[in-house]
Amino acid sequence: MFSYFSLIYAVPDFETLGYRHPDKYGQVNCSLKGRVRTVSSFHYIIENGKKYCSNKCYYVVYDERRQLRQLEAFDKDGSLIHCVNFFYNESKRCDEVFILNPKGGVSHHDKFYYNKEGLLYIIELYDEEGYMGQHVYIYDERGFVVEERWDSRSPSNRWKRLYENNDHGDWVEMKEYVGQFGTFEYRYSRKNIKNFDEHNNLIGHILVSDRGFEQPLTFDEYDEKGRCIKMTNYKLKFLYDTYDRFIEARNPDDELAIKVLYNADNSIIILSYNTETHQIEKKRNVFFDNHGNVSKILYYEGENLDLIEVASYQYEYYPE
Repeated sequence: MFSYFSLIYAVPDFETLGYRHPDKYGQVNCSLKGRVRTVSSFHYIIENGKKYCSNKCYYVVYDERRQLRQLEAFDKDGSLIHCVNFFYNESKRCDEVFILNPKGGVSHHDKFYYNKEGLLYIIELYDEEGYMGQHVYIYDERGFVVEERWDSRSPSNRWKRLYENNDHGDWVEMKEYVGQFGTFEYRYSRKNIKNFDEHNNLIGHILVSDRGFEQPLTFDEYDEKGRCIKMTNYKLKFLYDTYDRFIEARNPDDELAIKVLYNADNSIIILSYNTETHQIEKKRNVFFDNHGNVSKILYYEGENLDLIEVASYQYEYYPE
């Protein structure tokens, strides 16, 4: 679902994505700014004036190439939930990932293999019972995926997808086949339709299936500076200040609107308010460190805008 806050700031990617596979080049890149070495993330819930640790605590380690090396997740009591370790080969591509349980046992294990062009083409998955199956990727001469296949340890649970791509690497048509015991039967196809304006801004994105399924994902309008000023499917209109910063989002059919205030100390205040009564219903105070990464978020809600949650991020950086 669309998030207003994604227009203004982003929380560290490990909170929104958790463990993820490397990209097709074998990289698990850090989205944070600066030469981040470690991140400690803490979330607290405020109830009746008392602070309680939530189950959203992480400790993350990156190497000097900004590649993810380790992720530890903790519950509200500070006990380890799981630990994810990333290993890279001599070509600096991620080739193995281990997910460890609190007792140090391996609960999940992924292996990654690359073709002679250095592109990811096989992912082998293992769980506590052993081999689960593998994802296989076939590329064309441009480096775009033209076939994706899932070979499960269960011969009755297999599928493959064939893709047609445009020159930008976006697939424009996908056909899926399901397989049992070595044979595949056609299941359905889907078209991925994207429209761009003369400035190469994405103004329309629609998925159409031959099963009658149509999903309009976006239909946007941009101004002469390339700023999104309208999202038709959400009926949202956006306003910007003279510094090209997003300051307001409003739906004409909805009484709620979002407003952003920028402070001299580089912190921001995000208000969700009623356009009829001007009553503020939610408030977010977001603070940043010297590198521009989010260091703290204060969440306020309720009639009296009580503080209900605190998210804190502590960073350690490699020397410049």
